[in-house]
Amino acid sequence: MAVLEDFLKRWAECAVACHVSESSWDPKANCVVHLMNSALAEEALLQLREIFPQLWSRRDSEHLPDDISPIVNNFGGFQDGQFVAATEPMDGVRAWAWWSPWADDVTVSIRVGLLGDVTDAQLLTLRSVLNGLRPSDPKLRLSE
Repeated sequence: MAVLEDFLKRWAECAVACHVSESSWDPKANCVVHLMNSALAEEALLQLREIFPQLWSRRDSEHLPDDISPIVNNFGGFQDGQFVAATEPMDGVRAWAWWSPWADDVTVSIRVGLLGDVTDAQLLTLRSVLNGLRPSDPKLRLSE
C-alpha cells in the first residue's frame, strides 16, 4: 500500500497548496470532498492534471473506460465544467477525482476516491490522509 499512500500524501500536499477550505467524507460515494474558492481553480487544475493524468469530460462521455462510467453515473452525468480524472492503477486500485464547479461561481468541489478491488484498509488510508483524520479516530470506522 506504500505507493497508494505516497500518492495520497502527494494529493494532500496539493490540496493544502491550493488552499482547500474544507474537507469531509461522503459516505454515499466513499470519497473525500474538498471545497475550494474558484479563484484558485487554475493552479489547482494544473496540479490535478499532474497527479491525475487521465481526464474525461462531457465530450468524452461515449468513450469512458468501463471502470470510470459508474463514477460519472453516480454524480448524474457531466454538467458544464465538470470532469473526472484518474491515475494509472497502483496497489491494485486507481484513484479518481471528480471536479465540479458550483453554480455560485465561487466554489469548486473536488471529490477524490478509489476504484477497483478496494479494501477497507485502503479506504481507511484515503480517509485518514485526505480528510486529515487520525487512523485511531472513531469517526474512521467503516460501515459493515
